[in-house]
Amino acid sequence: MTVMEYQDVFDVSYRISEALEAAREGVPVSLVQNTRRYALVDVERLLTAFAAASPQARVVHDGGRWCLFVPGLPVLAEGPTVNDMLDDAVGVLREYADDWIDGLCEPEESDAQWALVQLVSLSDDEQLRGWLVGAYG
Repeated sequence: MTVMEYQDVFDVSYRISEALEAAREGVPVSLVQNTRRYALVDVERLLTAFAAASPQARVVHDGGRWCLFVPGLPVLAEGPTVNDMLDDAVGVLREYADDWIDGLCEPEESDAQWALVQLVSLSDDEQLRGWLVGAYG
């Protein structure tokens, strides 16, 4: 199968099952709307790519507490146990992503952190925890 490209929303809406099946199989699928091109991709494959493109979290044990930070970002989570720290990290990352989406982060961070924000926003809590402990890498 080759690249599938739909020229407008109506074109893809009539063949959505075909487009979704192709995306599931890893075939590039795109849609053109008002001269802008969009991709339809399988979210699990997308999350794997975003995880590889995102900065890696670091974990340290300090003074009886576990701490997690992401270099270059205002993201810090902590807890008395690794599980508590990971729970806190999921919440902190979701808050960061929400702020980024709402435009509250610095403009120079915008493009650089797009993949991380997508990773956080499209992952459920277990997937995000998995990324934090290196399951995606």
